[in-house]
Amino acid sequence: MKLPYLLTILAATSLLSGCFETRKNTDQLCENEPKLNCSSLNINDGQCRVARTDLIWHRNEMLNDPSEANQVKDYHLLKEYRKCLELASQIQPIEQADLKSKRFNALMYSIEEQDRITRELANSTSPETLYFLWSETGSHAA
Repeated sequence: MKLPYLLTILAATSLLSGCFETRKNTDQLCENEPKLNCSSLNINDGQCRVARTDLIWHRNEMLNDPSEANQVKDYHLLKEYRKCLELASQIQPIEQADLKSKRFNALMYSIEEQDRITRELANSTSPETLYFLWSETGSHAA
């Protein structure tokens, strides 16, 4: 009685595992898409992994759809990543001396990217984008 049950479970799990074989991981994505600029995001740091991964995968989506709405989402993902980095950059690593400077460089990159997005969206006429600029950046022109 247990053998048919185990065979069914084994067959189901092997079929399901085949569904995920084409899914890339973040490291593969960064290797295949240099436009994502993953090296500026301190990719090998254990801190801020979730926020960084969300940002990288969203930027991959933006390669196909660079809309204003996606730029606004990119800004918000950068904001989350930046918030995490601000805390992580205060951690003094014991074994990796250069990790603190890499975190700081990634923090500066996220700030520069937020500024770039704000500049790119400054001439928008979209009500949603103008509201974003007014509410997030305090732009009086928006």
